[in-house]
Amino acid sequence: MLRRKAVNKYYSSMHGLLRIRYGISEGYSSGQVEATIKECDFSMKYIPYALALFVEERSLKEHLSKEYPDTNVEQLRTYIAKRFFHGDLDYKYCHKDVNARLVDSMTNQSIGKLTPDINS
Repeated sequence: MLRRKAVNKYYSSMHGLLRIRYGISEGYSSGQVEATIKECDFSMKYIPYALALFVEERSLKEHLSKEYPDTNVEQLRTYIAKRFFHGDLDYKYCHKDVNARLVDSMTNQSIGKLTPDINS
């Protein structure tokens, strides 16, 4: 459960921070992602998952083989793809994915929760 919570936080919060810190990009370097995790107090335990979200696949494989040699890149990418990208292993993170996911979650709520309380 802790992994899921940490990965959800990476997914929902880090892109905005990466964009502020390093500008708009289709992908970020492993150094940029790791620095953001450390400096913005994200969980350090699941760094490979954050890397799998934001670093281009080839660079990810190179970095993980050096820094996290026991990490299975394919399992990591498969987890991320299933969790956030409908199983698409060719995923690329972008801000619109988060916005679409938030809209999906809101439309699944009951109408009563979305309607303001006029008696307040």
